[in-house]
Amino acid sequence: MTSIPALHGAQQFVIPVAHAGRIAEATPLSTVVVHALEFLLTISGTIGIISLVITGIMYLFAAQSGNGGLQSAAKKSFTFAIIGIAAIMSAMVLLRLVARLLTTGGN
Repeated sequence: MTSIPALHGAQQFVIPVAHAGRIAEATPLSTVVVHALEFLLTISGTIGIISLVITGIMYLFAAQSGNGGLQSAAKKSFTFAIIGIAAIMSAMVLLRLVARLLTTGGN
């Protein structure tokens, strides 16, 4: 850290100036992108689990009331929630594989 002298009224004081790190110390763009995508996939997975729970509750209430139309809608929603969670998990595995290839150069 260096300092720059500055005049303020009749007194002289020193203003500290911070230097940014070298560009080699910066976080690589690929790492930032991977972390952002992992965050989004985590949020999506959480939403998928919540939708699975809500669909299960919906199916239980439909089965108790005997409403066949609501039961079939709940079954479809349950199937779509499972497919969505599987897709999110597959995307997470693929993302980590690509991230490993980008960061280690394939080794």
